[in-house]
Amino acid sequence: MFQPELKAGRFCLNQCFECRVIVHPKILTVVTAEGTIVQCGDTVTPVAGYTSTEWLGRCLFDFLHPDERIEVIQKFGSLVENEVPHVLLDTRLAHRSGRWLPIEFSAKKIGDAASGMETIVVHLGDVEEKKRREALSLRKQNLDAIGDLAAGMAHEFNNVLTAIMGNISLAKHSLDAGDPAYQRLENAELASEKAAEIARQLLTFSPGGKPIKNRVCLERIVRSVVSGHLERHAGIILEVKVREGLWPVELDEEQISLVIAAFVENACEAAPKDNKVTIAIENID
Repeated sequence: MFQPELKAGRFCLNQCFECRVIVHPKILTVVTAEGTIVQCGDTVTPVAGYTSTEWLGRCLFDFLHPDERIEVIQKFGSLVENEVPHVLLDTRLAHRSGRWLPIEFSAKKIGDAASGMETIVVHLGDVEEKKRREALSLRKQNLDAIGDLAAGMAHEFNNVLTAIMGNISLAKHSLDAGDPAYQRLENAELASEKAAEIARQLLTFSPGGKPIKNRVCLERIVRSVVSGHLERHAGIILEVKVREGLWPVELDEEQISLVIAAFVENACEAAPKDNKVTIAIENID
């Protein structure tokens, strides 16, 4: 096991090598075998707060937290002695402001066949940035899982609805239009169609799902949405104004209905009682 000799916060290695330390993807710092920084880029300032002049001549490991410095040096030494192929651990870097910056210390030895020189590449990565990337990746995985679940439920739901709607249709054929049960069956059929729309919306938001676009009349959709709000907002007058020559549009009818419904609902809730809410539709060149 490699044992570093600590002297006033420094360490001595029994091998000579060049160590390139990448503190950030844009920062390259070169240290000697004793850890003294002999070269660094100006871009060290945004990360650690130091200027390149303040870094030069300092020992890289002096910038690490005292509670973790010895462990980093020991593992670094194991890499130097070829006891391990790679070093990876979390530690803290001293920021110029006095705070400790969480970092990921990663080191690997790379040999140059042409010159015979070995170089140890050390990457000091921003742990907070790593955590943000991991959180985003986890969120994406969760959304994909929810989408897969929604797609599976939608397919199963559609199978059930197909059976329900088929039986409703058969029952309607066996009754006269004036039969009291006929109207109830029609209501059940309308409710089933609404449920089918919800299932299609779930499929749209599943992985690989796409909006089901059709060429439609926006006026018809708006009036249909408004009619559904008349009973819920009896004290509000809902008015639809449509300019002549309204163009047809290509869109997903279910999705745009949800958007329009949300606008109408918010407008009705914000409007004082006995006031008018006007929805205007017109072409925009």
